[in-house]
Amino acid sequence: MLWPGQITKIKLGPRYAWHNNECTWVSVPKNANMMFRKFCTHIGMKRTVLSEPASTTVAVIRDPKTRLVSGICEYMRRKKRNIIERDITNALYSFYREPELFDEHLEPQHVWIHGLTITHYIKFENMLEDIVRVPYMNKHTNHFYKMVRVKRLTSSNRYIDLPGFVIKYSDLLDEFVEKFYQQDLDLYNNLRSYENKLIEIRKEDSSAEQ
Repeated sequence: MLWPGQITKIKLGPRYAWHNNECTWVSVPKNANMMFRKFCTHIGMKRTVLSEPASTTVAVIRDPKTRLVSGICEYMRRKKRNIIERDITNALYSFYREPELFDEHLEPQHVWIHGLTITHYIKFENMLEDIVRVPYMNKHTNHFYKMVRVKRLTSSNRYIDLPGFVIKYSDLLDEFVEKFYQQDLDLYNNLRSYENKLIEIRKEDSSAEQ
């Protein structure tokens, strides 16, 4: 059965989190997951299938346009395709027409946290400052600062000049956000107002058959 709000047809399986009695971090693909997994493991949080979140529940949210391009590149890498500008734009057009053929890296961010009440959002592009707002994680910021390479996350990736691509194709990417990621954009632009509120899928954003 597909999750509420899905735009692909891939089976997402159980929802994973890193958790202990004090804090739960909910994994959202393409949002610094590898770094947060290492960090959370180091500070005593264990990977688990999410059932009952701790009183402090955390999620990282990223600019939808940048995340979309990063997700397309990840999809192409896994399919062993050339990752050059022309092929990325072709893949984007294919995704626009037939999103159901793609994978979890293109699913909206709110799909991964639907039905949850997130107490602390960390903005991907501002994680060094936002991490201190999370009481449990703030105890371990020295380790976080050592292991998180923000310039690597927010500049170019191994394939393309990510910021440059987003700027060049900004108008095109706006069309994708309008079609698939409106709720993500609203969440990204208003993170603090969404804290301590249940995340529900808006009807206009729920395009998958249940």
